[in-house]
Formats: sequence, C-alpha cells, structure tokens
Amino acid sequence: MARKKLILSPDCVYHVLNRSNNKEFFYIPIHEAWAIFCEVLSLSSVLYKTEIYSFVLMSNHYHLIVAAPSRNLHLFMRHFQTETTRRIQKQSGRINHVFGTRYKWSCLWTSAAYALAYKYVLRNPVKAEICTQVDAYPYSSLTLDLPIADRIGGLAVQVPQDHATRLEWLNKPTQKKTDEVIRRALRRKEFSIPEGNDMRYAAKGISSEYGVELDAPGVFAAGKGMGTFRE
Repeated sequence: MARKKLILSPDCVYHVLNRSNNKEFFYIPIHEAWAIFCEVLSLSSVLYKTEIYSFVLMSNHYHLIVAAPSRNLHLFMRHFQTETTRRIQKQSGRINHVFGTRYKWSCLWTSAAYALAYKYVLRNPVKAEICTQVDAYPYSSLTLDLPIADRIGGLAVQVPQDHATRLEWLNKPTQKKTDEVIRRALRRKEFSIPEGNDMRYAAKGISSEYGVELDAPGVFAAGKGMGTFRE
C-alpha cells in the first residue's frame, strides 16, 4: 500500500507518533533515552526552525506536537529520528533498528483538534496507569516548560494558558471509549472524529471529559489550500 502524501503547510500543526522496533522497550533505560530525545529534539528544532508544543516519551513510543512553518516536517523528522537512532545505538552498543517503521502524522487544523491532541498526548502516562497525575510523569514536555502558544496563537485558544488551570484541565479524567475516539481521529491525515454509531456514541463525552468545544471555528482552515505535498 502506498504511503499517504505528507501535507506540508506553514499553517499546519502536526501530531506525530512513532514506536520502537517490534514495540520493545528502547535499548537503554528510559531516563537515558529521555536525555537523548530531548537534546536531539532541541537541536533538530533549531536546525529546521520548527516549533515544539508537546512531547511525551513512553517506554516504546513517543508522541510529538510540532509546527513546521518552513514546510519541512519531513526534513526535521529525518534528522530527529536518524540522530536519535545513532545516539541510542552508540550508547546501547546495539545495531538494531530503534524505530520499527515510519512515523505517523495527523494535521491539526482547528482549535478543537489541537486541544484534544494536546490533552490526549499529555495524558498518555495516566492512561497507561504509570501515574495518576500528568505532572507526576518525568518524561513529558510539562517538565521542559515548552510554550503552548506562540506563532499558532489562536489555534491554542482552548488550552488554558495559566499553568495551574492547565494542569487541572489535563488531570480531569477521561474514559477509555472517549480516548479511543481521539486515538482513531489521530490516525487520519487530517484529524477528524470517525463515523459510525459506536464512535458517535463515544464522542458524546468528548466535550465534557476533554473540556473542548468541538464546534469552535477552525483557525487555520482557510489556509489548508496553501499546503504542498510530497511523495
């Protein structure tokens, strides 16, 4: 099956996901992997002028929310994953693949899509029952004090700006069936709630559980036509 064409737009914010080879744990302790990921993420962001809004490292995968104003997500990701792989291989003494496949991505065009993805990403450790509060997980961008709104401005309007309010919002529990709706929406190249009676039923809890107004206007929807594509 041909892989989907990557949408490249200066107005796009992406959710990016990738897993380790065979879904195994990374070859080094997670605190060492975290140090490598953070250092390379920072370096790659500077080199390719991307903007990082959220990053969570789990035992065998990561979630990233990033904007690429220069329409170069593919170049940024190639450097990020190649350099991360090289450093983990060197530190572990292993030559195996670090990542099992290509990264997966989804465009977040609206404030609702951005807020849902942002909360979904940062609640990953809670969903995995590693911790009960998002700020208790050490391998999350919450520990890095990343900006939640800069160039994208209004796209982040549904994410609380105040730190304490944002933590309260992030720590509000969500149900598995609701999280599944978001997970499936993020599997699409452009974030959208899946159709079907079961999905529509589960989606009813999104507004209350995630604290997001689904009908809020799309901030960058008008700029979608400006995107370019690559194979």
